[in-house]
Amino acid sequence: MTDEAARWRRVEQLCAAALERPSVQRPAFLNDACGADEALRREVEQLLAQESQAAAFLQGSVAAVAAEVMSPAPRSLTGQRLNALEIAELIGAGGMGEVYRARDTKLKRDVAVKVLPAAFAADTDRVARFRREAQLLASLNDPHIGAIYGFEDTGDIHGLVLELVEGPTLADCIAQGAIPVQQALSTIRQVAEALIAAHKQGIVHRDLKPANVKVRPDGVVKVLDFGLAKVGDWAYSEIRGSQVTPITRPGIILGTPAYMSPEQIRGQATDARTDVWALGALLYEMITRRPAFSGTTTSDTIAAVLTKEPVWRDLPASVGAPVKKLIRHCLQKDPLERLESVALAKQQIDMALIGVRSRARLASRNTGVSVQNRVTKQNTASSGGTTNYSPLSFEPGGNLRPVWSPDGKAVAFAAAQSQREPYQVYVRYLDAQSSVALTRMPLDALPVSWTARGQILFETQSSPAGLWSVSQTGGHAEPALLMNDVPWHASVDGAAVAHYDQQSERAGLWISDPAGAPYTRYTPAPFDGGVAFRV
Repeated sequence: MTDEAARWRRVEQLCAAALERPSVQRPAFLNDACGADEALRREVEQLLAQESQAAAFLQGSVAAVAAEVMSPAPRSLTGQRLNALEIAELIGAGGMGEVYRARDTKLKRDVAVKVLPAAFAADTDRVARFRREAQLLASLNDPHIGAIYGFEDTGDIHGLVLELVEGPTLADCIAQGAIPVQQALSTIRQVAEALIAAHKQGIVHRDLKPANVKVRPDGVVKVLDFGLAKVGDWAYSEIRGSQVTPITRPGIILGTPAYMSPEQIRGQATDARTDVWALGALLYEMITRRPAFSGTTTSDTIAAVLTKEPVWRDLPASVGAPVKKLIRHCLQKDPLERLESVALAKQQIDMALIGVRSRARLASRNTGVSVQNRVTKQNTASSGGTTNYSPLSFEPGGNLRPVWSPDGKAVAFAAAQSQREPYQVYVRYLDAQSSVALTRMPLDALPVSWTARGQILFETQSSPAGLWSVSQTGGHAEPALLMNDVPWHASVDGAAVAHYDQQSERAGLWISDPAGAPYTRYTPAPFDGGVAFRV
């Protein structure tokens, strides 16, 4: 049992023992049981608070159910009118609302109407939360976020008029079977774009899960249900022109445990990194058809999130190292070790897609041997000015990331000898008969730039991760910058490398010669790392 698992078991045991005692005796019991371990006491008190919230919720739920049982029949809006809306049919229901298909008779279009259930129509907190969701959606404008058209408030009926998104949810898609890697990456990329748009407005979704993502028949992905979203002061910008009512307080947890980050489950402060966690959990489940974290009960699921790792062997070998790296970086339990933004996750998604698509193209050609092609000059046809191209290289495992030498006489590129082997740096001189491998790295090596001094800079995406250099004639590869997940940029001619260090004592932009000269601090203050570096 890991130290984290053992500590969680201890917290559970102390919580159970405290619950057996009257509330007035619990402080003294915790004083004796926890001693000087204040952190342990706080964790037990948080779990006790959550147990109390759950009990209160259940009591409220029982009262609501009793009220509905006593009423003549559950309310149905099917066939009714809500101002200009003709309600057609119920298409979904959940704890946060009932969703109907409707016809907007004024604008002549079909819409979705999310209505607060009748049992909560008189609950001022629920109504405030509903209005808040409308305000958040109104502040967002992105093709991958379901749009809001209006808010209807008539008598005891409160409804959000939303874009009607046809097609299955991601949960429906996963139920049909594991999703192919390329399709999963394309889907999760669109989810990432939706989250980036929300985060720029300071909005964290906090309830990202398969049921809240829809896939239209044309492949466009829409993220729905911002009912549990949070507006944070960490944001790039603030929502303006509206007063947004908070729905949570410190120590209170809301969400779906299987997709909640550890800090969210603990009731701690959350930021964009909690959506990064959910993004990784989503991608894992799409590929494996199994949740990254699950249990027989809700408590078991919570314990799995806090103390266990996903079953990494469930990821097929064909997934590839970049995808596995992406999921691992998203599902780091410590938010300080997790990818700090969805924008960084999207960069890794794009890199993974390049590799997957390259391998897919090669597989479709059914090539199993290396093909050497003589280099010929480009010929321009007399009719129409069409340019004919001759291939420089066609390795069976993929060819990508071409980087031309400064004199234009050679090209460096990444290639693999088979779909199971990592990419290596190759060079092909225009007057040569074949390409030559320059590296023998254990994981993918991808060219970045070619320096005027005959060095080729390349990056590795997994341990040992960083920036390397190798001579254009081959030889031993030398590290230029070995720092996991540090945003860096090479100059146009490869003569300098800039990197952004996030450590508090070294925060800022640093410049170095890739040949190994010491780094010099270029800017003393932290910034977002989005430097466009040119020399």
